[in-house]
Amino acid sequence: PDGNVIALVRPTRSNQGEEVCEGVPNSTLYPSTLTGLGETSSSANRLTLLCSDLPTGSMGYVIASRQSGFVANPHGSQGNLCLGGEIGRLIDDMFMAGQDGLATVPLDLRRIPRPIGTVATMAGETWFFQAWHRDDVGGMMTSNFSSAVSVTLTQ
Repeated sequence: PDGNVIALVRPTRSNQGEEVCEGVPNSTLYPSTLTGLGETSSSANRLTLLCSDLPTGSMGYVIASRQSGFVANPHGSQGNLCLGGEIGRLIDDMFMAGQDGLATVPLDLRRIPRPIGTVATMAGETWFFQAWHRDDVGGMMTSNFSSAVSVTLTQ
């Protein structure tokens, strides 16, 4: 009314990785998106994953694999699993989305979970990451997946 313009501006970050699979809209009416932030250097070990457009208070965790894949609506999920092969779950780093629909997961590139144990990443490897989160659609509890991102690690 007074001519002032108010805008929400998200800060620019150093995005890492490439989206390999889009998410399916969740109860926010938007798909959640996973982005890598920081450095892709396995030796620097400073890579964080940012998941945006999550339902407020949604809990979840990141999954990781050396392969991409595609499974539509696994186990009744609203979304699609975009990882294949041996998939590890970063359950020690569970997240809860804030009021802004954001959650961050700092990765320990020296200890990426696999189905049996953990492995240290190495330069030249490509890893695929995706967030699996809870959702409430029409009063029914379900789960959904974010977009998936591939990250090729450097020295």
